[in-house]
Amino acid sequence: MFHSQAKKVIIGLLLIAILIVLVVVSSSKKKPLEIIQAYPNPNSKSADVKTDINVIFNQEPSLEDISFKINPVFEFKQELFGRSLVITPKESLQGNATYQINVLFEKENIFSWTFSTRELSESEVIEIEIGETQEMYPLINYLPLETDFYHLTYIEPAVLQVTLKTGDKEEIEEEIKEWIESKGIDPSTHQIVFK
Repeated sequence: MFHSQAKKVIIGLLLIAILIVLVVVSSSKKKPLEIIQAYPNPNSKSADVKTDINVIFNQEPSLEDISFKINPVFEFKQELFGRSLVITPKESLQGNATYQINVLFEKENIFSWTFSTRELSESEVIEIEIGETQEMYPLINYLPLETDFYHLTYIEPAVLQVTLKTGDKEEIEEEIKEWIESKGIDPSTHQIVFK
């Protein structure tokens, strides 16, 4: 009788152990990564051109596994805050344009949506262009600069051309670097070329 009861206890313990293993195995299977919300809202027709794009997942993803196909293409930085991934365009989006965003997980498309930006007024277009110009040419409001020794102007973003009239090239270059710094700009951000 003792053997019979011991067998029943052992069988009961084995069944419990099997159930525990099954529960652990089934709960360890990860849910597939899904997007539960996207902003700008899908099919939106009036997104701001200075908007961030936000994707909220059902679980926290790994940035290494996420990529995007965006049309029209734009440069951006991305930051992950828990389950929320924020895409910040490096420049304003185009006005009155339709964007298609494809989110890929391990190179497989898991979500796609489109949104359109609103049409910009003429003054908004000008404001954006001025801002972008000042980012590329931060000294534009001070140039061209004409002295008795040289003429200084931009020839492309972050490249200043010096037309030397008279004087020592090294001294002039040092003077120009000091002038750049006096305008609150790090001189190392600009290349100085002599003509």
